[in-house]
Amino acid sequence: MKTARPADRHVPSDKQPCPIIPGIPPEAVDGPLSQRLQTLLDVIADISLCRRGNVAASMACLKHRDRNESGLETRLYIVFNHQRDDAARSCPSHLDSVIEILRQVPYEPHEMGGSQKVITPKFRQNQVEICTVIHDHSFDIFAYRINKRDPSKLPEIRRLIEQDSEHFTSQDRSTLVEFLDHVELIIAAVANAQGTKRLSPAGIRMLVGMYSHWTNHNLLPKDGLADSKLTLLDNAETWLDKSA
Repeated sequence: MKTARPADRHVPSDKQPCPIIPGIPPEAVDGPLSQRLQTLLDVIADISLCRRGNVAASMACLKHRDRNESGLETRLYIVFNHQRDDAARSCPSHLDSVIEILRQVPYEPHEMGGSQKVITPKFRQNQVEICTVIHDHSFDIFAYRINKRDPSKLPEIRRLIEQDSEHFTSQDRSTLVEFLDHVELIIAAVANAQGTKRLSPAGIRMLVGMYSHWTNHNLLPKDGLADSKLTLLDNAETWLDKSA
């Protein structure tokens, strides 16, 4: 894995592009598989950051292993906007920790024999472990995103939602009020963690459970790459803007 590098260096490629991998047709380059790989690389860049003000970019190159070994070799490159924090130094060990947990994730081969895997319920504990590693590495970024919101506006937002009788159904109002309760819990958890800059195990489990709840109740999309459909939060945001 490559991390920080001088600006005048280029990703080594022997002046040749990465070869086309057999089994992946050319038309798949811009298809769902390619989109998911791009999303994965974006996520890797995001979780590599540990402080605000830095920017990361990532790319990957696949190639066949040597003749004596089967399979593909993946080479991952990550570059940062500056080296004033310890992102470049800590990135390799940080990502190694995440990847090591991912290797332990139980799965079963897809029934059709494809590359897709079905995650078992045991993944929840692995998910908590991964989230713990990521939040420990980038707590300052997460805390900033939480604390930049003005919590004093939450009671007024709650009042507007509870008093609405035209735009939302009773179930939608209940879901949105519950979401506001979750936001208050997250703000409190971050405030309690400011001293150690680490969320407690209970706090991480709370975040994982809330995210699952939000996707299951149309507060967030279950699949960011699926056809973009307005979620309940999208509708609420538009409605609140008009009500302001």
